[in-house]
Amino acid sequence: MWHCYLPEARPGQIYAYRAHGPASPENRFNPQKTLLDPYARMIVGQVSAGMGRCQVVDSAFSWDDDRPPRTPWQDTVLYEAHVKGLTQLHPEVPPPLRGTYAALASAP
Repeated sequence: MWHCYLPEARPGQIYAYRAHGPASPENRFNPQKTLLDPYARMIVGQVSAGMGRCQVVDSAFSWDDDRPPRTPWQDTVLYEAHVKGLTQLHPEVPPPLRGTYAALASAP
């Protein structure tokens, strides 16, 4: 197990790994090829050709002026729905948006 920290890495930074070591059937070290970070949040490039790269993303979310609704639990209703099932045939959702998350914002 290993880790690294890049203090200068900022959102948008593109990176990949190279593994160096002895070549044998048991291990596949090949410093000519790049490896993806299994914890990367974004992949860019052609992954199938072995040329994919990882990209650092900004995981911060600005809530601006949003505040919790402070609705008492006895007045709270939780509704779980399948987006496609809820919007695919909805007559008030524009056809190009039906079945998508954008459809949830378009229906009155």
